[in-house]
Amino acid sequence: MKKFLTITLIVFSMMIFAACGDSKKENTDPTNEPTTTEPSTEEPTTEPTTEPTTEPDEDGCTGISIDWETFYMDESYPNSFYATANFGDASLQDILAIEFYQNEDYQTVAGTYDLGTEMNSNYETCTECVRVYQDYDTENGPAKQFFQKSGTLTVESVDNKGNISGTIKAKLIEVTIDTDTFASIPVAGGACIKIETATFGSICTPQCDGKVCGPDGCGGTCGDGCGEDKTCSTDQKSCVPWECDTLAPGEVTLKMQEGYFGTSYYYEASASSGDTSLDDFLRLQFYNEGITVGTINLSEGDNANYATCTECFLYLEDIDEDGYPGKIYFQQSGKLVFETLGTRDYESTGNANFRLVEVNIDDDYNSVPVLGGKCYEVKNLEWDTICVPQCDGKVCGPDGCGGTCGDGCDEDTTCSTDQKSCIAFNCTEITLGEGNYDDYYGTYDMSYTPNTQDDDIVSLALSTEESGTYNLYGLGIKDAPLYFIVYEGYTSGAGYNKLYFQQKGTVKLTTEKGNSELKVKAEISGLRLEESTYSSYNFTPVPGGACYEVKDTTISYTVEEDEEGYDD
Repeated sequence: MKKFLTITLIVFSMMIFAACGDSKKENTDPTNEPTTTEPSTEEPTTEPTTEPTTEPDEDGCTGISIDWETFYMDESYPNSFYATANFGDASLQDILAIEFYQNEDYQTVAGTYDLGTEMNSNYETCTECVRVYQDYDTENGPAKQFFQKSGTLTVESVDNKGNISGTIKAKLIEVTIDTDTFASIPVAGGACIKIETATFGSICTPQCDGKVCGPDGCGGTCGDGCGEDKTCSTDQKSCVPWECDTLAPGEVTLKMQEGYFGTSYYYEASASSGDTSLDDFLRLQFYNEGITVGTINLSEGDNANYATCTECFLYLEDIDEDGYPGKIYFQQSGKLVFETLGTRDYESTGNANFRLVEVNIDDDYNSVPVLGGKCYEVKNLEWDTICVPQCDGKVCGPDGCGGTCGDGCDEDTTCSTDQKSCIAFNCTEITLGEGNYDDYYGTYDMSYTPNTQDDDIVSLALSTEESGTYNLYGLGIKDAPLYFIVYEGYTSGAGYNKLYFQQKGTVKLTTEKGNSELKVKAEISGLRLEESTYSSYNFTPVPGGACYEVKDTTISYTVEEDEEGYDD
């Protein structure tokens, strides 16, 4: 089973505590960003129990106090639960962690578990695991770590979100954790602590007394709801008629977002409401396997919630300079009609009539209506997102619809400015200069000459750590084991004026892994980069654009390993 070597980012109400997550669990998040989780504000099903701190008992173990009111599940790792403790340096935080590795889905199963069984006697193999971190410092980690020696953990109930409640009694001994095997190794003469029998819980209790509609505080709804034609009053005591403004979106166009893990499509239209100095966008997002001619009810089944919808209208109102909307609206009722389909994915003509209501989107992507929030009626929205390629008289280059006119050009030619012929490359030769490794982006960035200004760089990114000889011709970012980009002409506030992406070249890559570093050697020959535009992980050559040819060279650098692995 997978284990966590250190605690993931946690925020408690009394103070902020941060540590890098390091886990044997494969990280499937493409952004690989750390996650900060707010403590649960849900009420436990029973009164929290706090044990008093005591003097060492006959076993030399000290009783510790746990603040069960802080007990909550880490949203990033639903098999992990945390609470604060109090027994070390009062100026530093002590943490209790309960982790479950009972099945491959990391779902917690109710039952009573012996913490001293053979499997549970070591962190490397435990299925029910209790750990305590004493005097946690954000820079240096905990002063001491403790792992279960004996005791009983009872999970009495598990709700549909994975929150648990139950009881625990445990004896824990001081250990170190092997960074490779995750084995817990007892510290000779180390300390010993005890958790006396205590009740814990993070199960939410619905708050519906006197309410006939609206949220119950636990992700559900009080009563039977108000249907499509009415909304819940601010006090949740009655269903009242909708009073919505009319929203008139502008022209609707098809947007395509292509990423490493698939392609997503959405239609987008501008609109005007709220603060007229800020942008507003209406989006129809698709989370399905394609569209067909027909009518779709926007309030039925999966489409009633943003977390599950397959055809999803979102209205983003008053978007600030950082890209965050002041308010979000989601479909509450209405119909969506696809009349005809284009030859490319998700192209169509159609219309829609629907109601949008103000919502909050929670951590699980559930759309929760705002009590007393605004609403909009959208009437007779029409679109034609079928793109017609513009290739008359053109034999190469972009067709205006994401494709290419003709058969394109071969390895030794590029498309002319008028797209009517393939012509020979006429490139400037550049020589690579000094470089440095960028920890944040995982790239090796080099100066080059001649250049337009000092900020210009050639950036090498690796998508592999395997040695080999790689031919780069015809490979994009998602396909290439490594790739080169030139960033040219930086302007403050606007970024780089031009980008160049590899068109061809050969790289002999030699890598050597050490205990805490990766040595990289790249022998570059025949590398050509051509001026390109970038969108959604794709580089498209600019017809008649400039190009660079890199003088054959060898570069070498070293990547230091961090807690998640090598920086690249």
